[in-house]
Amino acid sequence: QLACPLDLGCHSVKGVLKINSFNDTPNKARLLMRADTVFRLILNAAIHSGVGCEKASDKSARITGITGVEDGTPGIFLLTVGKKEDLETLLSKVQEYKDKSAPSASEEKKSE
Repeated sequence: QLACPLDLGCHSVKGVLKINSFNDTPNKARLLMRADTVFRLILNAAIHSGVGCEKASDKSARITGITGVEDGTPGIFLLTVGKKEDLETLLSKVQEYKDKSAPSASEEKKSE
């Protein structure tokens, strides 16, 4: 759980970012972010192998993916955190879930 601003292109929102995963589906996770004070949902994106997540600066990450908040359209989000360590933790967790969600080589052979 991180408190960080989220740049939505046209405006910036501060909120709390969480990575939600569930015990019954350990390979699936979502990035959830709620605005401070009003707790309005501002980011709800599944983490999967197609989600882009890269370091944009020492304290920010650029995430590309489809959100479930508005109309499910692709979006690019800039997350800024307070400490470099928090950014490294965020990037490693997102990569971990991306790797888990990617189909294995045996699954790809079965689909062919």
